Amino acid sequence: MKKSELKAIINECIQELNESSSISVGDEVKMGFGSKGGAGFLGVVTSINGKNITITTPEGKGYQGLMKFATLETPKARVPNNKYKVGN
Repeated sequence: MKKSELKAIINECIQELNESSSISVGDEVKMGFGSKGGAGFLGVVTSINGKNITITTPEGKGYQGLMKFATLETPKARVPNNKYKVGN
């Protein structure tokens, strides 16, 4: 297999990954600040304009930032606090 064929296959795989995990309007995302520590806002995507994304938080505030700082949120499992105890 030639080097150019391998590059084409790799680029195709990368494109498929980007398309499958892409963010669209209506998705719940976390908009980060691009720094360590997990700081950011949770909200729903209201618009996408090129590399920029606009979200609205549950409180109704709007925030705008770069697409690279937004990550899709997955629903977290809900476990009752009193059912499982650790330690004494």
